[in-house]
Amino acid sequence: MVRMEAFTRLVKWFGPLTTDKRGFARKVEQLVRNSRGSNKMSWFGGHMTQSDATARLENTADGTFLVRFSETYADVGGFALDLVANGETESFHIEALPAEGILYFPYGDHEGEEFESLVELVERLKTMPVSPDCPITLVAACPNLPFSRETKGYQMKAK
Repeated sequence: MVRMEAFTRLVKWFGPLTTDKRGFARKVEQLVRNSRGSNKMSWFGGHMTQSDATARLENTADGTFLVRFSETYADVGGFALDLVANGETESFHIEALPAEGILYFPYGDHEGEEFESLVELVERLKTMPVSPDCPITLVAACPNLPFSRETKGYQMKAK
């Protein structure tokens, strides 16, 4: 059962309840589709704190990343991008205008550019540096995220 409060927050994060490409259902479907397949891994971490994201990214290579719901901007539907750069985890805010179904990544060459989905933003950041202060592209999804288990099937490790 989904509480109304939780559903309202999801709509804030993923956009209006419309059937067009900027709507809630289309964005969630795109996120799941992007995560399925034998060689794909989800980069979406869902609900987790910044410290949890940092811990998950520890000991991974530069360019390893995840996207999660922002704790700081949860009331307005923001996301956070956590990325390993020079051996350290950097966090970047992804601004959202949920009523319009638009995302903004207010850094470097991306400032002022509209993105219709997280998938579109991530694909762009795989080809262009994140920012002038962090001149690295997204390379690999953080391993073992909860959403990866949901879309690929979770197998318990033998003890």
